[in-house]
Amino acid sequence: MIRSPIGKLPFILDLKKTPAPPAFIPKEPNSSDLQRIKLETEAQHSYNSALLDLLNPNNGFQVWRELVAKYPNAVPSIIYKDAASDGKQILRQASLLSRTDRSLAIRVTPESGGAIFPVILQVLSILEANDRLLIVLDCGQGRRRQADNVAFIQGASARIIADTELSNVPLLRFVCMSSSFPSLAHDGMRPIENLDWGVWRDARESCPLFFGDYGSHHRITSTSTFIPPSWRATVVFPLDEWWLAYRHPDARDSDGWVVGA
Repeated sequence: MIRSPIGKLPFILDLKKTPAPPAFIPKEPNSSDLQRIKLETEAQHSYNSALLDLLNPNNGFQVWRELVAKYPNAVPSIIYKDAASDGKQILRQASLLSRTDRSLAIRVTPESGGAIFPVILQVLSILEANDRLLIVLDCGQGRRRQADNVAFIQGASARIIADTELSNVPLLRFVCMSSSFPSLAHDGMRPIENLDWGVWRDARESCPLFFGDYGSHHRITSTSTFIPPSWRATVVFPLDEWWLAYRHPDARDSDGWVVGA
């Protein structure tokens, strides 16, 4: 699934740590519901078991590194669950991943905790050069916390810069990542302001930052696997600092993609 659209191009390979939710169970399940619930429950257990293996810190997150090895053109993200307790294994992971002259990435979120910053500095110290690590400062998804997002980006980058040798500071690589793309509920065409560029502009006053977003996609964060009975064809066209979002008024109508385009 990854290899088909990417081909031989480099890409960042990261891991979503959210476990699969339980199967949706209606109040009065029928026989087909029971069969679906059985299959979805098996899939949930299988996925969550695999996720636990990938997040196991033993031997520098060995299971994750074995998966990464299958994608030679990937820039692996350094994964972690608890930087405070897994710091040595995170560093071992980075050391073993970088032995093949790969560049690395690491994602930092407001929930990561302060313990990740000393680990990042240790990772930088073992790499051939500081520009071999891409530090992704991910604010998450939403449209109401833009000032908080700027403060997080500036604070996180400042902590790393302050403890980096002055001559190496120009080699630090930060990405300002956020997503203000909403869950669409309108019919027809609607312009939506992209607030992420404002976060990037304000945050980069403290240091140079690459720009990143979620690719005009609203991530589903619900813990339920309920699937609505219908779908709407949707087309999104990105402008410089806006999106044009078309959502077809008719349910289950594939012509909506043609109309929207």
